[in-house]
Amino acid sequence: MANGVEKTLKLLTVSKNESAVSVLFDALASPHKVVQDGALNALLHRRNPSGRWELLRRWSDSDDQAKARVVENPGRFPNVLRDAILGHQAELCPSACDAAIRLREYDLIPALINAAESAANPHAELAAKTLVTLADMLYAELAGPRDYKKRRNPQLARRSVVASLEESVRRFSKHECSGIVEAFLLLVKRENAVLKQILANPHDPCYLETIDLLTHGKKTGVMRLVLGYLDDSRSPASALRLMSRRTDDKFIASLLKKIGFAPSRAARINLRRIESFPWIGGNLKWMVRLDAAAQHSVVQMVMASGMSKPAKFKVIQQILENGVPVGRRAAAEALAEFMGAEGNRLALVAIRDQEPQVQAAVACQLRTRGLPGSLTKLIELIDSPHAIVRDAARRSLSEFDLKSFLAAFDLLEPDTRLSTGQLVKKVDPHAVRGLSEELQLDSRTRRLRALEAAPVIGVVSELRQDLYHLLADSDHIVRAAAATALQHDRSPETIAYLQEALQDRSISVHDSAEDSLEVIAQGAAAAVTSNLDILENSTTPAAGFGNFPIEEQTP
Repeated sequence: MANGVEKTLKLLTVSKNESAVSVLFDALASPHKVVQDGALNALLHRRNPSGRWELLRRWSDSDDQAKARVVENPGRFPNVLRDAILGHQAELCPSACDAAIRLREYDLIPALINAAESAANPHAELAAKTLVTLADMLYAELAGPRDYKKRRNPQLARRSVVASLEESVRRFSKHECSGIVEAFLLLVKRENAVLKQILANPHDPCYLETIDLLTHGKKTGVMRLVLGYLDDSRSPASALRLMSRRTDDKFIASLLKKIGFAPSRAARINLRRIESFPWIGGNLKWMVRLDAAAQHSVVQMVMASGMSKPAKFKVIQQILENGVPVGRRAAAEALAEFMGAEGNRLALVAIRDQEPQVQAAVACQLRTRGLPGSLTKLIELIDSPHAIVRDAARRSLSEFDLKSFLAAFDLLEPDTRLSTGQLVKKVDPHAVRGLSEELQLDSRTRRLRALEAAPVIGVVSELRQDLYHLLADSDHIVRAAAATALQHDRSPETIAYLQEALQDRSISVHDSAEDSLEVIAQGAAAAVTSNLDILENSTTPAAGFGNFPIEEQTP
């Protein structure tokens, strides 16, 4: 049975008898799918095009399943579509355009161009719309990953199509077809010579139409072309102007996505040439509705642009006061560019922001702004629970590090030494390690300075092991200085080392150790006296005595 059907269909395919076409169309209504598919395939491959023409005549009445089978196996059907589009049977042009779109038949674009250019063609407008649709579909294929199951190479298809579109664009003064220009812009690259000539010459017949489409075109390919000029270091002024004038939401979203975390070098150069964006108007509250990435990009774009400083500041203020954390952080970093009274006021607001990264960004600016109390505020921030804030505060106080302190140590007054030393302890997290390294150097001068600085900074207890080691140093002056420094540590181990130092052969070491022991003893006695005074004046029970007041004994 199957062999008989195959033989019959094969015979009907090659038969020159036109009655074979009607037989094949009757076979399309067969309840057997094998017969249906075979009949359709025979109609598409007959040498005589009458079957294909008949398919096109019945196209509008065919169901989607039948049309899908044509798409899967078009055979010579595109040849009939080309003839129909060019007006050989004008009434079939709408069906031919629909079939061309379903088949993604990009080879028909030259025919569609001819039809769209012809003022005498009643379907010129339809041909232009079909042309734009096919160009948009080809752009989608070019923008996405290539489907290698299809033998057609979209890059080669674009090359051929663009060549035809270029010729038609040059004839714009004759046909004035907007669809042809739009299709051209969908597929052309910004380096295209014809496009460059148009944008460089306001008197070109196609200039106004091109500018209008680039300014208002909604299709992704047109927007891609406009945004591509951001990366062109030699972008024409007209392209940048139209980029700044676009106010549609889709384009703005694409622009901000293009800017990304930070604009490229070429984008910065081009943005500097743009002095205004109409969509950044007087009321900026809409910005807070942007997502985190978009708010960050707005800040980057505005700061790189050629907008006036007051206009930039308004954007930064809006996002810093009302934006999401990521946007506020970007705005806080950009605030460094605004050093006036308004910038200072905003910095004082931002330093109290709940977002640690915002605080950190502003902390780095406080001292350069010359704000009263900035030093005190930075010292407070060193105790922040957030590491990023602590690090920022320390960077802002970087001159208060151990190295700078030791370099200026001999020139400082005692009171200044003490206050600065306490600051060094807070600011420089490596102060203890640095002093330990100084104490191990061969230079007597540097070791003595470190021994003198350790009590001022308040890190004797942390360095006690290094000081114990120096009590056995070969230099009696170093030993004496170590003994003096240890008076600031009252640990039992230190007392034992100082008592041993009383046996030192050097009188100066003996005297230093004795003085330190006396200071430690006085400190211990003062502490006991203070505790007794507190106990006598207290109305609450001491630890370990329960919840009852201590009663005085009756004499």
